[in-house]
Amino acid sequence: MIAKHENVKKGSRAFNSKLMSPFTFHLSPFTYKGFSVIELLIVLSIIGILAGLALPQIMHVLRARQATNCAMQRIDELVKSPNGITP
Repeated sequence: MIAKHENVKKGSRAFNSKLMSPFTFHLSPFTYKGFSVIELLIVLSIIGILAGLALPQIMHVLRARQATNCAMQRIDELVKSPNGITP
């Protein structure tokens, strides 16, 4: 069974009809807007972990692209040289 606030008056600081229904109970009489420092640190750490997991894969793709570009340039040089491979 849900208990109502019997000892909280409507004019008091602990009861705010817009933020709190009479059927809920909050431990703190104040309402905070925004994020706490702990919440921000948790979000930043999650972003850091995700970036740490993604960065090696991104570097692998960049190295493969560079190797492909080098191989293609070498083939172009061999084809264009007079003593190289002819198509």
